[in-house]
Amino acid sequence: MKKNIRILMLLTIIVLTTKQTQASLYTTALDFKAPEQSFWGESGSSTSFGRKGDWGLGPFDFSYDIGASTGTVSAQFGGDLLVNYVPKAHLYSTHSLHLNFMSDNDEGGIISDLGAWAKAKALGFDLLDFDYGLNINKKITPRIGAQISGSDSATLGNTGVDVGVAEIGVDFDIEQTDYFTANSIDGILGYSLRGSGIFNTTPFNLDNSAGLSVDLGLDAVGIWDIWLMDMTLDNTFSTKFDANLNLWEEHIDGIKSCKKCKWGFCIKIPCGLDYDRNETELSSINVYNRDPFSLSFNSISNTSASDFFIRVIPEPSAIFLMFIGIVALSKHVTRKAN
Repeated sequence: MKKNIRILMLLTIIVLTTKQTQASLYTTALDFKAPEQSFWGESGSSTSFGRKGDWGLGPFDFSYDIGASTGTVSAQFGGDLLVNYVPKAHLYSTHSLHLNFMSDNDEGGIISDLGAWAKAKALGFDLLDFDYGLNINKKITPRIGAQISGSDSATLGNTGVDVGVAEIGVDFDIEQTDYFTANSIDGILGYSLRGSGIFNTTPFNLDNSAGLSVDLGLDAVGIWDIWLMDMTLDNTFSTKFDANLNLWEEHIDGIKSCKKCKWGFCIKIPCGLDYDRNETELSSINVYNRDPFSLSFNSISNTSASDFFIRVIPEPSAIFLMFIGIVALSKHVTRKAN
């Protein structure tokens, strides 16, 4: 009996003198993907947009028509979610996890494709009849809360026609710019006391690069299994198209006279035609500006029943009281034996 009590006392002393367990790190890979969807926010479909107008320039009237018939975007956002935790903690102490997101170069990207047109006419002549595509393929290093942008442009310059009494033409360029921001990684931490049927959840919202601390209510002694569920990428995407359209006409404005001199006398004689040039730039025509919307990324849930666990042990004070009780019991047994 005395031997058993001594062993129990020794084990109690070991528990009392054991230092707090060092922090551990759990890592899980996240691979969010948004399949190809419309610029207009309707998955799997597209529509069209455009701008039309008329413009008088000198003796001529111009008309233009700029727009797009197809536009799709897809995206990828990958990296690792890191969870720092203490695998052993005392009951009634704060059980905090620290979450952070890290990624390497080129673990994300945005791809968009646009099918568009630009047309301009004057006097029934087609000055511009241009079908084109803009293709953005932007590689990114995924970051939470940081806006990234990518652009592509098309240019068609100095296209004109000679209509006899004048020359009319147009210069054109258009630029598309995509904007994307990963606002936060949202999810749920599930945790249960092993063998008890107790199950709880705590939501989290990781919305900056500094990380996030989450407190769990581990309110019973035992092993608590913890896992990550329903992780989604909250994001905003928008795109815009800006065009520069430069209209010009050059028409006959009279007879050009030249000075001709002979034997000391000078006279002016017709020597060609005078031209006058009118030009106007319809700069920064905002062809389209899409209100921000969310790309449809997949959600991620870990399939294991436990990604990691925390062992909750009694408070040191409770162990100390148990130690005192053992000492008292030892003395009582000793007296009784004597």
